[in-house]
Amino acid sequence: EGTVATTYQFNELPSVVPRSYIVSGWEIFDGETSLLERLSQKRSSEHLMTAALLKSDLANITLPSFPRKLSWSSEIIEYRPNYLKIKGFSSEESILVLTENFHRHWKGYLNGEPTPIFPAQYTFRGVKVPRGNFIVEMRYEDIQLKVAYGVMILGIIFLILFIYYGQKK
Repeated sequence: EGTVATTYQFNELPSVVPRSYIVSGWEIFDGETSLLERLSQKRSSEHLMTAALLKSDLANITLPSFPRKLSWSSEIIEYRPNYLKIKGFSSEESILVLTENFHRHWKGYLNGEPTPIFPAQYTFRGVKVPRGNFIVEMRYEDIQLKVAYGVMILGIIFLILFIYYGQKK
């Protein structure tokens, strides 16, 4: 039997956006239509370095002024289902963007303290970060899901008790 040669080809994708990054600017839109139009017009990854935000998502969040010159680093140091931890640095107060879908049950923690997570680029997660080193944690905390698990466990316990005591009679 002959051997089959396998050839691998690697392609560099120079315009791929990092998994997490810090933006040097942002645009705030009054409605979804204008925000989506803006996102659809620009085709390069460069436009992602300016976050598109909805005014209605920023109700209790005060954004800093645009950084003059921004240097930053961002590294995901822990990643599990329902949890992630990002270690980073920003030379100015700014916005960290995580290129994963936003959902209202994700809760943010900045250096151990609760912080809001808001949609950035319409679908990604954004967190306001301070100047300097920081740790951002995101946890998926759905109270309804926890209640459903509790009800399910109680149901299983009652079913086991019903079967056990039902056989004794």
